[in-house]
Amino acid sequence: MNVVKAVRDYVEKMVKDVPGMKAVILDRFTTQYLSLVYSQSEILQKEVYVIDKLENAGRAAMQHLKAVIYVRPSEESVSQLVAELRAPKYGQYYIYFSNQVKKSQLEQLAEADEHEVVKEVLELYADFLAVNPGLFSLGITGCMLSGARDTWEERAMGRAVEGLSAALLSLRRRPVIRYAKMSNLAKGLATELTLRMQSDAALWQFGRNQDVPPLLMILDRRDDPVTPLLNQWTYQSMVHELLGIYNNRVDLSNIPDTSSGRRQEKDELKEVSQNLVLLTEEFQKHTQENKKIESIEDMKAFIERYPKFKQMSGNVVKHVTVFGEIVRRINLNDLYSSSEIEQNLACQNVEHAQALEDVRSVIDNNKATDLDRLRVALLYALRFERNSSASIPALVDLLNRRGVHPDLVAILSVITRYAGADVRASDVFGNKSIISFTKKALKGLKGVDNIFTQHEPYLVEVLDSLMKNKLKDQQFPWATPSMRERPQDIILFVVGGVTYEEAVAVDKFSRATPGNPRILLGGTNIHNTFSFLEEVEKSMYGPRNSIFVERKLRGAAPPKTEVIKYKSTDNQSSQLT
Repeated sequence: MNVVKAVRDYVEKMVKDVPGMKAVILDRFTTQYLSLVYSQSEILQKEVYVIDKLENAGRAAMQHLKAVIYVRPSEESVSQLVAELRAPKYGQYYIYFSNQVKKSQLEQLAEADEHEVVKEVLELYADFLAVNPGLFSLGITGCMLSGARDTWEERAMGRAVEGLSAALLSLRRRPVIRYAKMSNLAKGLATELTLRMQSDAALWQFGRNQDVPPLLMILDRRDDPVTPLLNQWTYQSMVHELLGIYNNRVDLSNIPDTSSGRRQEKDELKEVSQNLVLLTEEFQKHTQENKKIESIEDMKAFIERYPKFKQMSGNVVKHVTVFGEIVRRINLNDLYSSSEIEQNLACQNVEHAQALEDVRSVIDNNKATDLDRLRVALLYALRFERNSSASIPALVDLLNRRGVHPDLVAILSVITRYAGADVRASDVFGNKSIISFTKKALKGLKGVDNIFTQHEPYLVEVLDSLMKNKLKDQQFPWATPSMRERPQDIILFVVGGVTYEEAVAVDKFSRATPGNPRILLGGTNIHNTFSFLEEVEKSMYGPRNSIFVERKLRGAAPPKTEVIKYKSTDNQSSQLT
């Protein structure tokens, strides 16, 4: 179940099925989809003369070219396509929609095609962001209707059904569906997706049925608010948390000069360091080979190798720069200290008095950022929500005195309404039952290999119970007819967003489980702490308060310039490519 390959195969089909020189025309959605799986240089090697946007009305007319149109069947894109067909700029049009198109939309296109330039119209189900082979996102922020607890925002709901169904269709999977019972968001999505599969049954028939059908498990982010609030210590997670990954691109424009000679990283960074060393050594090996140019044949060989050599050189420089900046920020902001406290709040049976003292120490730490201060305060509020000695007002006062933005401090007061103990079905802190408490105590007695990576996302617990056939129907009911066989293909979808750390955890679980079940992780969004807090803010206050959380914390809007492409070849977030 490789979503990157699925989207690449669709793109390959589009450009191969249209012979000769062509223009590829995209909308603002499909531009993101394509750029995640294909580089511009790759697509231009497929007899593609030009790549442009459908919204660009000033495109030059090129009647000698064929147009490959790849757009989402949104009202906006269909309207632009109607205008395009009434005054065609290309000789022939091959239209590929990224999802199911309405009959009324096809009628609009037919009426507009007065010049009879449309040669083909097809549906190709690539209507999602294929981030890694085992990870996809729908790019939705703000799933919940503000002020209405546990109710979908209508447009977000429609988009979630469309995007998730496209991901399943691209993989040719018709799943049985389970969902988190306490979440009306999960139940609503499961119900709507089931109705869609039933209403268009022919579309969901993929030849021979599997002996054991795939399982789609729909979870709710609110069952685990802890994971997106923690500093993470794998490469892709750290890049997203500290620098931000936007459509697999990292903006390095504001990074000061960094030295690749730093040796201050601790054990949890060794794997990344080792991969970086291997990448550098491979580059040095190629450098030495290219120095041996002693004949015409050597010169020809170098010219043939030069594009790959130049790309490798760029990759080394980029990753050394990124890694250097990560290490600089870790030391500048004393992240080792704050991260240890975060992990203790999340995983250990820490006494309230000690926890409060630890949280205050981070807030008072002059090296800590406002995000670090808010992060530990939120973890404290969630952890000790029902403790009679909890000192939330005192922490609010302390954060105010440190100058944290008032709107962000306000999140401390609503985080328990968003994902508190009464909302969560999960026992993420191990304090809801004697069994959970005992397990956590035993884990504390045994000790942990690494204090910075001791936390395990809640969805791993769900997967473990599922594979052991211990997942209770009362907690995770079926939206389709049930099955008792252990599934080999599992799609986990999290309403409210996932994290890169969870992608790593899912991959590790799959590798460690007998039979190596194929597990695909998806979510409405891919979170770092910034985006998760924005999700909370929008859910609680709505669009009227739609100032980016990141702007409030950093004093600037999220970067719009996408400079460096970050490409991961698998779910292992420490991978350097």
